[in-house]
Amino acid sequence: MKGPKPDKLEMKLVSGRNIDPARWDHFVHEAPTGSVFALHGYASAEKDWQACIVEDTSGWRAVMPIIARKKGGFSYVTHPPFCQFWGPILAPPISSHPYTRLSEMKKVISLLAAHLASYTKVTTYCSPALTYPLPFHWNHLHLHTRYTFQLDLGVTIDRLKENLAPPLRRQVKKAINAGYELRLGHDASYLLELIEKNRQEGHDIVAGIPDSFERLRWITHYLLEEEKGRVLSLWDGAELLAAGLFAHYKGTTTYLIGSQSPKRGASGAMSALMWEAIRQAKVSGDHTFDFEGSMIEGVEAFFRKFGAQPVPYLQISKNDLPLPIRWISG
Repeated sequence: MKGPKPDKLEMKLVSGRNIDPARWDHFVHEAPTGSVFALHGYASAEKDWQACIVEDTSGWRAVMPIIARKKGGFSYVTHPPFCQFWGPILAPPISSHPYTRLSEMKKVISLLAAHLASYTKVTTYCSPALTYPLPFHWNHLHLHTRYTFQLDLGVTIDRLKENLAPPLRRQVKKAINAGYELRLGHDASYLLELIEKNRQEGHDIVAGIPDSFERLRWITHYLLEEEKGRVLSLWDGAELLAAGLFAHYKGTTTYLIGSQSPKRGASGAMSALMWEAIRQAKVSGDHTFDFEGSMIEGVEAFFRKFGAQPVPYLQISKNDLPLPIRWISG
């Protein structure tokens, strides 16, 4: 059955500060491509974020958060740190007819794509739920496939444990036998402490991210305040072994960032911490555990040991900077 014809679509650019958070979050929650990263409070870790809003007389048809800046006469759209996906967030389709539904999506996404194409340089990442990216291609933006790793929690705890790679299962068992204590934290202090210790040892996992600690504090406070996240830490008596930040939204737990003691790397603490996070996600009724992916071979191997499977998502990019500037900026 065909639905009503949509009215003329228009796109506007609005500062994140001028958006009603409740209306925005309701739209994100109802949208198939909406994620915790696009919620108003999470996005506001970036003080100057903006929203592309596509609407007709019936209301919003799509939104897309962006960070747009100008420098040296060139315009940029950049993707924020600690944020897995933004990209187009589409309202549920008006029509159930497959041709009409895709036609609606084409019109909406084409407006967003045309706006992104107006910038000199673009980088943004889209949810795996975005299945119709062609308007970006037609607007001369590049589509690159990347991978996250996701674990299906729709099986028993015992099955999840059996699916662990044998060396990882032994690490988890070792940590359990050692009597390590799992704690639920109320701020990011333990996690930031471990990140700083690793930085002092020459392993800086937030290198190159401006104001990384302030951003993490903002995100952690928001997630805990809204009951959309957890900070877990693992202890051996008074010694902190590992800590991690996990988001929880729409049936998915997402691993955001974690660190372990540089002096106890062989303790199996990080493996045990991740396993406990998976177990808690399962007990909470979540259907998916997202490791937030990595294209780095060693990190990918760690996630794969938990039985996680690769899930593709898209990076949308453009670089029309003059060639000499491209060389300098890398």
